[in-house]
Amino acid sequence: MKKLLFIFAIILGLSSCSNRQYMTYSAGKDNVSYILLIAQGDKLENVVVSVDDKSHTVEKVFKAKAARRTVPVVVTPGKHKVSVFYQNEMLYSGEIYVGLQETKKIDIKYYIK
Repeated sequence: MKKLLFIFAIILGLSSCSNRQYMTYSAGKDNVSYILLIAQGDKLENVVVSVDDKSHTVEKVFKAKAARRTVPVVVTPGKHKVSVFYQNEMLYSGEIYVGLQETKKIDIKYYIK
C-alpha cells in the first residue's frame, strides 16, 4: 500500500511540472500601442504630433465625448518623447510610457483666439 501511494505521489508531482505554466509573451497580439489626443477646449484640425523625432499629422482632434472618432497615432510599446504642435505653437511636450496594446490619452488644452 505504501508503495502504491508513493508511486501515485510521484506521478502526481511529475504531471504538475510543465513548461507551459508561465508564459511571458503575448500570444497573438500585435506589438503596437496607441496615442490618442483629446481636445479640452475647441476642436482642432491638422495637429502635428512628434514622437521620438518622427512627425505624424492628426487631421481632427475631438473633445472627450467624440474621442472614438479620433484616429490614434500608432507607436511601439515603451518610453517615448512626445510633442504636440498646432499652428507652430507647442501645446504639449513630455515623456510617456505606453504598454503593449495600451492607449495613452493626451489632453490638449487650447482655445481658438
